[in-house]
Amino acid sequence: MAQTRKKHPKAPPRNPGREARQKTRGRIIWALLFAIFGFTIGVVSTEDNYFVPALALVAGAVAGYFVGRAIDRDTAR
Repeated sequence: MAQTRKKHPKAPPRNPGREARQKTRGRIIWALLFAIFGFTIGVVSTEDNYFVPALALVAGAVAGYFVGRAIDRDTAR
């Protein structure tokens, strides 16, 4: 039987010029991780004080947000 020597063209990319979108941004994940970590440190370091864990939770969330934002900015380049 005769075989064709023609090569089939490659399929075009699905989203030309666009990158894959992330469902969750890194800043949200890092903010949650840092908040949990800060809250855990606040609870372990104090016994009956509720102010320190709350402050550590907020500080961890803010720090995690800025870390995640920097990571998102670097991966977008």
